[in-house]
Amino acid sequence: MCSMHGISGKRLQNIQKALKDTGKAPTDNRGKYDHKHCRTSEDTKQSVIDHIKSFKSRSSHYSLSKSKKVYLPDTLNIKKMHAMYKELRPNDKSVSYEYYRIIFETNFNISFGFPRSDTCSTCDKYQAELKVLNMELQNTPNVSVENTATHEKLRKLKIEHELHLRKADMFYNKKRKAKKIAMQSVEEECIAMDFQKNLSLPNLSTNDVYYRRQLSFYLFNIHSLSSGGAVFYSYPQTEGKKGADEVISMLNHYIFTKLDPKVKHLHIFCDSCSGQNKNYTLIRFCHYVVNVLQKLDTIKVVFPIRGHSFLECDRNMGLINQKYAAELPEDWVELIRNCRVKPSPFEVVEADLPLFRKWTEFYSKFYTNKCPFATRPVREIRYLKQHSRLVEHRASYTGYWQLSPLISKQNLRMLNLEVHHYDDGSFDLPPQSRSDLVPVPKPKYDDLQHLKQFCGPKAREFYGRLPQEH
Repeated sequence: MCSMHGISGKRLQNIQKALKDTGKAPTDNRGKYDHKHCRTSEDTKQSVIDHIKSFKSRSSHYSLSKSKKVYLPDTLNIKKMHAMYKELRPNDKSVSYEYYRIIFETNFNISFGFPRSDTCSTCDKYQAELKVLNMELQNTPNVSVENTATHEKLRKLKIEHELHLRKADMFYNKKRKAKKIAMQSVEEECIAMDFQKNLSLPNLSTNDVYYRRQLSFYLFNIHSLSSGGAVFYSYPQTEGKKGADEVISMLNHYIFTKLDPKVKHLHIFCDSCSGQNKNYTLIRFCHYVVNVLQKLDTIKVVFPIRGHSFLECDRNMGLINQKYAAELPEDWVELIRNCRVKPSPFEVVEADLPLFRKWTEFYSKFYTNKCPFATRPVREIRYLKQHSRLVEHRASYTGYWQLSPLISKQNLRMLNLEVHHYDDGSFDLPPQSRSDLVPVPKPKYDDLQHLKQFCGPKAREFYGRLPQEH
């Protein structure tokens, strides 16, 4: 019997003894031992949670509506975070690496590095639907009616996806064609422009940086496709923001100081960010340059399909070492100037308060109060010298052009009288956006005052002079 049930003789003897002494079979006490004295206290668990929360994280720029996941710097990992916890609490022996990891994975939705979901949402949707249909085909017989209907859905979906990709390729084809024309003619120029990822100040290797907010350092890149030359406009967050007025101020500086005077036709390729590029202020500025200042004969702005907006500016940013130990803005400026040799080093313009102007407020006095057409579906906008009051736009790369009025005849005459031209080609600019530096929010200001102790005397003086938000 023992061999048939796979038990030992000793177990059988124990059962016989229990029945003889108590009249009941023995109970199994495995798993019922009280481990309360071995458990980690709730206070310790809360201290681990508070430590993980103390790291400054960032949300995904592209996937905010899809997920609540946040991201920590790619230089961190769970092992480093546990080691930093042990440094802060050397006497706490109860928190092992495994315990720290379990709390990190069960209580938080955190990843390391930068979000990689900046793909086209339409392409992602097509891929998901194609995967579902392929699974349905595998689970249905080949001769069934459902299988035939699924095949038809799959065919239509593939055609729609192919059409979407061809539309996206049109943007890059137009960019290549404009680049080729600009390389052959001195009167043509083609540029790409975009804001780059914010850099941090001070950018140090000390562990305290992971817990503290840092000063943002902005970079706006304008890349000439004909020559390969690139200009970076750099400024800390105390000098300006990242809105339409800042973009136009830097674009205006580029057109009137960096662009070859022989250029008469300008092609601009940029993403569709409404707060920076695709807005009414930029539309009025381009019309103003062509029809009031008469600096150029034509300007054409081309926007990509969402998710398919890779520009040369992204490649330029990839050359910058973002782990560089920078304490001051001039440290980043020096690095950017030296991080490329061919075809030419990057040019850096250190933007300051006098550069940024109130373009939106200036245009509101003359142009219509509201954009006469919906900007969201627009793919191309064209400004011609012969259409002094109009702008051309279309919602596709090959469709017909629509004309919309931007300014009345009377206001156009008033605007021409308002702007005073000088003999050297310069003109009066709108007033400055601000007379004083942008104040730093108090929590960030306090963190910067803590971090400055790890910097040199010049940097400590710089962070001590920062304006504080009240």
